Amino acid sequence: MNKRGTLDLSLETIIRIVVVVLALILVWGISYNVINLFISQENKATERNFESLHDYIITLPEYAKTPYPIYLGEDYIVFGFSQGQSSITGTCEQLGIEDLEKVIKPLQCGNDACLCLCEKDGFGCEDNTEECYTDFGEIFYFEGLQTENSTGCDFPVIVGSEASQVVVVYKPSFDKVRIGYE
Repeated sequence: MNKRGTLDLSLETIIRIVVVVLALILVWGISYNVINLFISQENKATERNFESLHDYIITLPEYAKTPYPIYLGEDYIVFGFSQGQSSITGTCEQLGIEDLEKVIKPLQCGNDACLCLCEKDGFGCEDNTEECYTDFGEIFYFEGLQTENSTGCDFPVIVGSEASQVVVVYKPSFDKVRIGYE
C-alpha cells in the first residue's frame, strides 16, 4: 500500500510540475507579445513622424520659420546632408557636442541632399540607417540652426527622446533648409 501511495504522490507532483511549466510558458508568451506590441508601436510612430517631417519640409514656403513638434523614439536620430556633401562635422552647444567626429553620409543618398533617420549608435548614421529621403526638389542644402545668441548646431540634427519635442524648421531661401533646436 505504501508503494501505491508513493506512486500517486509522484503522479500528482508530475501533474503539478507540468501545469506550472505550461503556466510559465503562457505568461512568457503573453509578456513577449505585449512588449513587442509596445516596441513596434514606438518604431511606427517614429517612422510616421519622420515621414511627416519630410512632407512638411517639401511644402514649407520660402522664408518660413516655424516650430515643428515631432516624436522620435529615444533610439533614433535624424541627420541632414547637403547635396555634394560626403559627411558632416561641427559643434552643437545645445547638445553638448564640442567637436562632432565625422558622420558619413549614407550611400543611399548618393550626391543628393538627403534627410536620414538612423538608429542611435553613438552619433553616426552610415551603418545604421533606417530610412533616407532624397526627393526634396529644389532644396540642395541642409544646415543646422543657430539661435540669436550664436548657440545652436553647425549641422542639422534631431535627437530622439522619450517624449515629443519641438524643433525649428526654417527655409531662408528656396534651396536651403535649416533644422535645429531653439
